[in-house]
Amino acid sequence: MNWLTRALSCLAIPVLAWVAAGCTSPGYNDNPSPQAGNAHIGCPVATEFFSVYFSVRVQPAQTHRDTRLTQEVFRAYCHELPEPGTVYFTADLVGPELPRIPLGLRVVAEDVESEPGQSVSSDHPRVLLDVPPQRYAKGVVELQVDLDRKGRYAVVFTRGGAEALSDEDRLSIPLCVGSDPGRTLGHLVPTALLAIALLAPVGWMAYRYWRRRRAL
Repeated sequence: MNWLTRALSCLAIPVLAWVAAGCTSPGYNDNPSPQAGNAHIGCPVATEFFSVYFSVRVQPAQTHRDTRLTQEVFRAYCHELPEPGTVYFTADLVGPELPRIPLGLRVVAEDVESEPGQSVSSDHPRVLLDVPPQRYAKGVVELQVDLDRKGRYAVVFTRGGAEALSDEDRLSIPLCVGSDPGRTLGHLVPTALLAIALLAPVGWMAYRYWRRRRAL
């Protein structure tokens, strides 16, 4: 029976871990800020020559200035933010090269609501924040910006600032403001069904083995 127990454990552990990860896949990032000191905490995004780990926290626009910001209210996200508000963006630069290179930084509105329910896009995204190229010697980039409408935004890094000529020298991090939190369940159900489908055959094998042992 030991072999069967080991087989069940080997299959169940990764499946259960996958199901647990699926609960937070729509955008939540419950890990601490990259400032905690671990270079691999946060949401990874990269090109061939450009890599960062980032997290985004949102103070909802309706939040009163004296409201106590609990961990639930001021939680970390990746690309999908539930509602407009003041955004606190933190990025950890990966590797020894990036902290030595001047990096330009922009936040742009790509496709946002002009009025409730009406979306307006443009071939020339509106620049909300433009940080001149500078070196981030500690490897940590922080910014604060108000994203006051639902829609699509992007945080854009450029290596070398204005001298960045190729796409390899740019890293664009998309942010979607106004994502439906109810999507969490939609992501969880298919994952749970797949987990059941994977575990069911092993459970049937265990049951048949147990019946056979009892018959001896």
